[in-house]
Amino acid sequence: MEFLTADEAATQLRAAGIEVIEDDGSIQRFGLADDERLTAIDIAASDHPQCGRLSPEVIRIDRQRIAPMIEAIVHKLHLPELLGIPMGRWRNIIDAVSEPLKDNKHWTSVDSELGLEVNTRDALVFSQSDHRLLRDLADAIVMNGTSPAQGMAFAPTGSPLLIELLPAGELVIWVHHAALAIQVREIIAHVVAAK
Repeated sequence: MEFLTADEAATQLRAAGIEVIEDDGSIQRFGLADDERLTAIDIAASDHPQCGRLSPEVIRIDRQRIAPMIEAIVHKLHLPELLGIPMGRWRNIIDAVSEPLKDNKHWTSVDSELGLEVNTRDALVFSQSDHRLLRDLADAIVMNGTSPAQGMAFAPTGSPLLIELLPAGELVIWVHHAALAIQVREIIAHVVAAK
């Protein structure tokens, strides 16, 4: 696994139509160019603090199934490379995941490099062989994170797809092509149906 600088990652994201839509200094959020082809799929943990007030279109799922859903999407779409970008800084992510991932050998190797990345928003590059770590990291964030600064955005290089994960138990998947949106919805339906 390797890191890309925030500037290198931004160049790759822009090529796929993904750009920063919010940056207040503490939290950075991404989005896809907004047009009639854009689809947003909202998913919330069934124990989300605002669950009772969410629109009926929001898909509800057990919190423990959010990370496997991310892994299923990445795996089933055969995405060769995925960028993981903290919404805050890496130090925020470390605060959320250091305890639950302390015995995870894959995370330990990444964690040793994070000393140089702690105050950055550099992107962590996940290859197909890193899907298990991706799931474990997402699970640690959604189960132990407490603030939006501990959220992450995941985007495949060269594809108009963006996955936002927030510790409150929110998952927003932005898709820019109708055919890809159909595939993503089918994967989500399969994960939701599997009990």
